[in-house]
Amino acid sequence: MGKVGKGFQGVEEAIGKFANDPDQLTKIDVAVSLASLGKVDDSVIPAMLEALGSKEEETAKGAARILADIGAANPDKVLPGLMAAVDKGEDPLSRNSVRVLRQMKTQAMPALPRIAGLYDKVDQSTRVEITEALRAIDAKGDYAIPVMIKALGSSDSKDRHEALMGLYRFRTKVELVIDPLIGALKDPDTENQFLAVRILRGIGPQAMKAVPSLVQMTESSNSNLRIRNAAIEALSSFTPPTREVLDALDKAVKDGDMDVRLHAVGSLRRIGYLYPDQVTPLLKSGLEVASDERTKNAINSALERLKSGTGKASTGEPSKREGKQLPSG
Repeated sequence: MGKVGKGFQGVEEAIGKFANDPDQLTKIDVAVSLASLGKVDDSVIPAMLEALGSKEEETAKGAARILADIGAANPDKVLPGLMAAVDKGEDPLSRNSVRVLRQMKTQAMPALPRIAGLYDKVDQSTRVEITEALRAIDAKGDYAIPVMIKALGSSDSKDRHEALMGLYRFRTKVELVIDPLIGALKDPDTENQFLAVRILRGIGPQAMKAVPSLVQMTESSNSNLRIRNAAIEALSSFTPPTREVLDALDKAVKDGDMDVRLHAVGSLRRIGYLYPDQVTPLLKSGLEVASDERTKNAINSALERLKSGTGKASTGEPSKREGKQLPSG
């Protein structure tokens, strides 16, 4: 009734009749329902905090919504209680408290040490909530990055995925994230491998340390084809191109798989806008051994574009679209 009854006569009175019910859960539900109807003041905060620990999901969700609304306007009124709830390390209380803090975003920054410290004390589902919350709250990454790195060693692929998304947010701190990202190239989940490749591509020349690992991924015929192609594309971001990069793309443009060849042509074209003298011989060499029309057409088109100087140079930065959301495919 509290969820759908706002504006209807008699709803508030009907709910209020249960305010003194001997059952504690009923009392909590009454408080949440009345708050949902707009009866919100400081006196409801203790009841809402208690409701976060309810095993009734709707009750906990309602309390979380109300606390997030209060916290958005007056964070100091709810932060002490939420931090105390996090410290207890009891699910669902701690997990739901972390969710509220995540919704408060940067206003919840005082809670960062508590949230980060909770990671080793909770189950897997709550760990995912923690990595999501740290990504939303920690603007500098001081607490988030160490937890994200730890999460990359999790047995849960979703936890590792959230950790990678967190490291993507802090990708400008290359010296802190580069080694964990290179390690993630060997993640047992191919989606996480793909995400790590895309993040390294977005970092560009500052992540030159990743080149040997990416080159290895382009050469492995046992690798997932999608991962091979992503690694080939990523190499175009590491400019000026090293001999290792050029050799890898030279090999890929002559690969037995047409899809690999076409991705290699695309990477060489992007590098070639800035370094045509280094790329043109490789494209011509690939054209000499190409046996299918699609590869020939792609190489000829790339050579024509480089000759005319048309096209967009590779900058090593992700596109505007990629900057908002890393693609999954």
